[in-house]
Amino acid sequence: MPPEDFGAVTVHSVKDYTSKGNVIKKIDMTESSKLWQNPWQLSHRVRLHETLKKTATSPDGIGTPATLHVSSRVAAVDPQSATVTLENGDIIQADLVVGADGLRSVTRKAVVGHSGKLIPSGKAAFRFLIPREAALKFGSIKVWKLIDMENLPTWINGKVGLLGDAAHPFLPHQGQGGGVAIEDAVALAVVFSGDTTPEEVPERLKLYEKKLSDLSSKLIPERIVQI
Repeated sequence: MPPEDFGAVTVHSVKDYTSKGNVIKKIDMTESSKLWQNPWQLSHRVRLHETLKKTATSPDGIGTPATLHVSSRVAAVDPQSATVTLENGDIIQADLVVGADGLRSVTRKAVVGHSGKLIPSGKAAFRFLIPREAALKFGSIKVWKLIDMENLPTWINGKVGLLGDAAHPFLPHQGQGGGVAIEDAVALAVVFSGDTTPEEVPERLKLYEKKLSDLSSKLIPERIVQI
């Protein structure tokens, strides 16, 4: 589906403003955009999320539609048997488990043996969509601490792989965390073609990790995330 169909717009220039509306700088993206295979487009995350969910669960797509199970909190993951144990005791068997469970990933422990060391960055941010004066008046501003995480030695183990912030969290800025997670998903789709057998999963995951490590080595130094 073309991004324009769910409201995406192409970026032609970038401007920074002061709090009074004065332009600090303007960057024309016309020439630099020619360096990329596809245009730089921006979309509201809710529309993007809904479109991805509809595509994944629709019977009209390629392959078996995905089934979403809400309120299913994961307690443990076994990388060798590719099983997921839920807090209610249910055990789900699969050929491949992808942990896309964010900064506080449960799957990460199954991959590297620990939950990952989170490091305070000494920075924080305010997030709100109402006038600042109103938020200050009612004391409703919440400070979001920004933290970093030590690099993981690997993103795969057996039949389990990490994706997105579970593997390499980023600053909540310009949609880069979501953008890189989508790139991870595309890489996963490339190495896991429709004819992949369960026995091939560990080797295919190694290809997936190699592809991601090549890209992330350029991006991870800027990695800062929110809690």
